[in-house]
Amino acid sequence: QKDIIDSLTQLGVVVIAADANSFEETEQIIELVARATGRDEDGTRVAGELHRRVDAVKSRVAALTGPRPKVLYVVGNEPLFVA
Repeated sequence: QKDIIDSLTQLGVVVIAADANSFEETEQIIELVARATGRDEDGTRVAGELHRRVDAVKSRVAALTGPRPKVLYVVGNEPLFVA
């Protein structure tokens, strides 16, 4: 990817490369892209909505009783990447 980023940068294209490993990092990247595109308020709104939705799910899960199902989320298969 570095070669592609370098090529685009040489052409005058603004490149934002990001790798989110958590919801918090995803929120930060949303706000970063929003700032870079002059849409600060939209970024704050979208990141805030994501945060509220994640918090709502966490609250619902915390209230569950009994055995919890086991879940495997496959993100990609070559190479195998799970979450």
